[in-house]
Amino acid sequence: MESRYVYSPIGEGQLRLLQLLPGTSTEPIQMSIIHIDFPSQTQKYEALSYVWGSMDDLETARIIAYEDHRQLGILQIGANLAGALRRLRLENRTRALWVDSICIDQQNTPERSMEVLKMAQIYSRADKVLVWLGPEADSSDLALSALTSTGSNLTTDTRYTSVSTKPGKDSSYVNSALPLPFSRHEWQAIIKLLARTWFKRLWIWQEITLANSSAMVLCGSQEISWSDFSSAILCIGTKNFLFVEAGDQNLVSFYEDLLHVTYLLQAKPRLDIIEVLNTTRRCDCIDPRDRVYATLGLQHDYNPVTIRPDYSKPFREVYKDLVIAFHQTYSDLGVLTFCLDASLPSWIPDWSRLKADPVVASWAAGNSRAYLRLLPDDKIEVQGVKCGVVSSKSRHMPSLHVSREEMRQIIRDWMPEDIKSTTYPTGTSLSFEAFATLMVSNRLCDSLRRDLLPSISQVEAIIDGDILGMPKTPEPETYAYENFYRTIEEYLPGRGFFQTTDGYFGLSPASIREGDEVYVVMGCHAPLVLRPTGSSSYRVVGSCFLQGFMEAEALLGQLPPGWRIRYDGEVKLGMRFVNETAGVETWEDPRLGAVSPDGDQMEFSEGQLWRPIKGLSDYSNFDPRQEAVALRGRGVNVQNLMLI
Repeated sequence: MESRYVYSPIGEGQLRLLQLLPGTSTEPIQMSIIHIDFPSQTQKYEALSYVWGSMDDLETARIIAYEDHRQLGILQIGANLAGALRRLRLENRTRALWVDSICIDQQNTPERSMEVLKMAQIYSRADKVLVWLGPEADSSDLALSALTSTGSNLTTDTRYTSVSTKPGKDSSYVNSALPLPFSRHEWQAIIKLLARTWFKRLWIWQEITLANSSAMVLCGSQEISWSDFSSAILCIGTKNFLFVEAGDQNLVSFYEDLLHVTYLLQAKPRLDIIEVLNTTRRCDCIDPRDRVYATLGLQHDYNPVTIRPDYSKPFREVYKDLVIAFHQTYSDLGVLTFCLDASLPSWIPDWSRLKADPVVASWAAGNSRAYLRLLPDDKIEVQGVKCGVVSSKSRHMPSLHVSREEMRQIIRDWMPEDIKSTTYPTGTSLSFEAFATLMVSNRLCDSLRRDLLPSISQVEAIIDGDILGMPKTPEPETYAYENFYRTIEEYLPGRGFFQTTDGYFGLSPASIREGDEVYVVMGCHAPLVLRPTGSSSYRVVGSCFLQGFMEAEALLGQLPPGWRIRYDGEVKLGMRFVNETAGVETWEDPRLGAVSPDGDQMEFSEGQLWRPIKGLSDYSNFDPRQEAVALRGRGVNVQNLMLI
């Protein structure tokens, strides 16, 4: 009986590579495993991105000594990896590869922890990243051929947000009014290709995002450059879905797969790890700790959250470490918006089961700095301002497979009586306008600088006509309808309507109860629903959208008459305060004085506040006028809250 290969220890400054030995497609898989200094300027290698797949059907790979060609042992590898290695094996020379399941001793927990820390460098420094989608099946050859012929005519911008025709190529590809030249058989093959498990795997986001421009996609005997593949997918996304001949395939599932792959194409190292975790929350991974570890390499190089992978820790501790490290790095508690009444301590998001969107596009805590104090028994202390108590709740919008008619019926059920004749508690609008704003989570062209978003009057007209069956005045444009339904389909599932004792409207997780309390927590961009548990302690139920408290009203009060906030793209990209009557547009909040209490000068960069720190060559984007002490001086009741 052949013995299992025994790995030699590897140092932090080293990397294992496998040298895939030459052979034909029918011969046994043989390889050498070598150690190199890493990073290396001389050793070239290709990195494989693939899905492990089922480990029930294993194949044997023989490990041969690199120097004297002795057999050193065997490794059992999955069938999908075996297929990839046979596809990549050359007939007359070795091929240097990095493959995680072979180049990392998977039985050695400390080594796994150490090597995961190198993953970003491994893929970014690879001579080429090779994506293996699996063997030929479901006419995948036809799909790759169609995508190659399309992508070869096109080019994309550096952010993969738009596609254009290459000089001298057919311009019909980028005309959204014209269909692509695909047959029904080709459409069905493409639909099945994008449903393959590789696209759902979490680790591949880091692997392909950090790859250089020579990356290739392989499926069976066919291949396509990642560049052509990306161009073709983006092109498909610009076309009207009426052109898609799906046959018996589920068009809704295809749209979801296409959207998921588009997000993957556009993924770049981001500003903070929370954005990465949110974007990848629907991806699959086997080890729940990898929810965090697989995203570390996608952080922006500037001021990343520092977490050292440690597979000896239970996943609960890893998620706790993330909350603490995020606060230590950014003085921010936006991570709490991902909490969803978890079985962990309620202030620790359970990334292993998070699927719903947290509340976005809000500025509830203004430019306040987060306060967090660790307490014994996995408790923490934060600071916040109470916004209200939940007095009533309605049924929630189902998370999956809800039709537009069902959505319309639920929204009708949510609407309070006399909504068109009562004034909202803010005193600045009718309750109907507040309800309409809530339904689209303030994603309006009145607030966000987006040309194709509907206005508040258009949303009100759509609710009147499509939901209440009343005449639409004025008749909304087609794009307004599409963006209205796209928004509610993205943000309403999994959430329910509620009211507070003061009459404010909100959207919350389905688990909300009457008597729950809503707080704006310092340094947390969205309000949180907290459940009193006695002894001045609370459990985090989840984040919510509370109309009238999304723009720092809990801390600073209502904007003066005539003023509104206009966001530049998204909230995190900055905002301006606008008074159209007075013809004023400024980055300074009219609710605050122009100078901070300690005399430091305020600066703005693209709408973001930056304050020079005295004596240091550094800046803070927290406003000292919004610190707890300053707010209490203004009469704001900032409370210390214990979360359990």
